[in-house]
Amino acid sequence: MKRTRPSSAIDRRSRANGFTLVELLVTIAIAAVLLMIAAPSARDALAGRAVASQAGELLDAMHFARAEAIKRSAQVTICKSAGGAAPTCSTSSADNWHYWIVFADYNGDGAQGAGEPGLRVQNAPQGNVNGPVATPGIDFVRFQANGLAIPSTAGNVVIAFQPVIPATNPNFQRYTRQVCLNTQGRAEVIDGTGTCP
Repeated sequence: MKRTRPSSAIDRRSRANGFTLVELLVTIAIAAVLLMIAAPSARDALAGRAVASQAGELLDAMHFARAEAIKRSAQVTICKSAGGAAPTCSTSSADNWHYWIVFADYNGDGAQGAGEPGLRVQNAPQGNVNGPVATPGIDFVRFQANGLAIPSTAGNVVIAFQPVIPATNPNFQRYTRQVCLNTQGRAEVIDGTGTCP
């Protein structure tokens, strides 16, 4: 004779293998709360990464421009640009250092003229970056054949990159970067809003 288990044992086993609707809804609610808590931090971190990346690219371009000036024994300029399909140097206060051009500046006027080859162009910067604004209002930096830097306005160059988050956010200063360039042609990136060395 075939023995069968009581139906209550079968019911208990099938219930033990799954979730109830209430358990599933509680799990989803907890996950939603955790995502709401983590989302602002993740947004801030992405904005900080964009700032660090763009500041690093400008620093690399300044090092490149200085090295090219020394290598060519000629002036090489890096200037801010309005971007676009045919980027040119800009002196407009409406433009900032999101876009830039490095070129051989044979006549030393800080503007790329005919016969002055472009060496590097930034025409597709990262998003999520405020500024970057130069203090004082610098439109270009010309590197001499000896590596010294001559900015369009006297003094050291400070170009600040800020994340696209409110200034009251505790991460605002943490993710801010400044590209600092002195007249000897030495450039570096510093964190925060401190004073450049």
